[in-house]
Amino acid sequence: MGKIAIISQHRFVYDDCKNLWRGDGENRVLLSQCEELPGGGDYRAVALVLWSHIASALASLDKVVIYLGHESARIFVPLAAENDLAPEKLIFVYCDCTKAYVEEVIDRDGYSSAQKICCHCSDRLEVMKGIYQNFLADGSLPS
Repeated sequence: MGKIAIISQHRFVYDDCKNLWRGDGENRVLLSQCEELPGGGDYRAVALVLWSHIASALASLDKVVIYLGHESARIFVPLAAENDLAPEKLIFVYCDCTKAYVEEVIDRDGYSSAQKICCHCSDRLEVMKGIYQNFLADGSLPS
């Protein structure tokens, strides 16, 4: 496939390297994740920092995978719209407990045709990690 970015306010890849390009072959991932919320849980500040890690690469990316929680949906979906990301370039991942709200935000901002992956809350980090590992291994993304 090529190059994707994955953004999550929850850390799901645990190693020494954090927010940078991963993979040295055909398939590369620009990872932007957070382990803790600094500043007493200021979601907007964290989201803007995470977005800044991928902003300069947006035009060269094939897909952008974004984990959306209740708070981060209000931030990341409008950021995607402000950056003119086409719905076909996005994959939104979210938990079933926030499904109604997140899908409302996605639809409101014109992304109803974007790919959506709804998972159980307890599986969300494994789903994100699976997307990351599968893409690096063979370039596959969920369909």
